[in-house]
Amino acid sequence: MSASAPLILLSGLPRSGTTWLGKLFDSHPRVLYRHEPDSVFPLKWLPTMIADKGEAYAARMREFAAQIPFMRNAKVAASQPQFEKEYFSAMRQFCAEQALRAIKLFAKVGARAQIPRFCLPNANAEFVLTWKTIESCGRLGCFVNALQPLRVIQILRHPGGVTASQLRGKRLNKFNGYDQAVDYNYFKLWLKPEGEHALETLQAMSEAERLTWLHLVRMEKAVDDIAARRDCRMV
Repeated sequence: MSASAPLILLSGLPRSGTTWLGKLFDSHPRVLYRHEPDSVFPLKWLPTMIADKGEAYAARMREFAAQIPFMRNAKVAASQPQFEKEYFSAMRQFCAEQALRAIKLFAKVGARAQIPRFCLPNANAEFVLTWKTIESCGRLGCFVNALQPLRVIQILRHPGGVTASQLRGKRLNKFNGYDQAVDYNYFKLWLKPEGEHALETLQAMSEAERLTWLHLVRMEKAVDDIAARRDCRMV
């Protein structure tokens, strides 16, 4: 990235419209869009919920962000549709579009292929990296501290709407068998240290109630992290 171009972080919960928002940004000719790199390459060394500014993780966060433009994973770098980019010549743009479209088709039948190197920007190209994440609502305080210049857009959807969409996705088997509503280890991450009694209360709730509670506290954490910052916005 050029020194003056900020990293743009598009953050939100799963099933809240982040992919739609990401593609709006991707349509700009200077944007290099990367789709959920921290889902494909999980940041296992970074807590899901960080209470402070996370200064201990800042250096590793910068290292990870520097790798994102050149990741060759199909999910990260080949999301469709493709748009024309200023940092590609017309011929390179055409070849990249055909290659990325073919790789996505291969992925649908279970074949895996890395993105060809000609589909990636040159190291000295000028672009604005736009990183879409559904993993990091609890980490935004760390991100805005470590990754400067940075602009954050946190998308907010009514937690009941997120729950309804998630339950529909579960019925359609879109989550490979994972059921967040009974992942109580994940719930514990969002409870206060004295929250064992609260966990019992959650376990007694219905599936929809548990999920809605979880979505609400995750969004509240994101809002608390960025509400006072002029380089962040909620939509």
